[in-house]
Amino acid sequence: MARFLTYLANDVHWWELGAKRPIVGRLELEQHLSGSAGGEVAAEVHDVLTNDEHLVALIHASAVIGTETIDISYAEVLHFDDQGLVTKRQVFPSDIWNTLKLMDSGLPTARAETSSD
Repeated sequence: MARFLTYLANDVHWWELGAKRPIVGRLELEQHLSGSAGGEVAAEVHDVLTNDEHLVALIHASAVIGTETIDISYAEVLHFDDQGLVTKRQVFPSDIWNTLKLMDSGLPTARAETSSD
């Protein structure tokens, strides 16, 4: 996680799926991620579009909660400063109901793996 945090601005605004407010700052985000409940979430990056100021990733994630599998496709948007650090993260899901189920489960944020396609 230490390497991941080096890519973030100190005052990053990190919006999570279903959140009412962003997690603000690297320290708060680190504490949030280290306190996440255990569980399995798998994510696959479908495509990535980027320029000097933004990165948009199209992602498909699935999680097993009890006996139910939840699938979600979403767009993740990262905003960069002039140093190349992430200043803001936003997530736009395609399926709000499954997103709410996933957020209610307490599972951690998905770690994306790049697709070989």
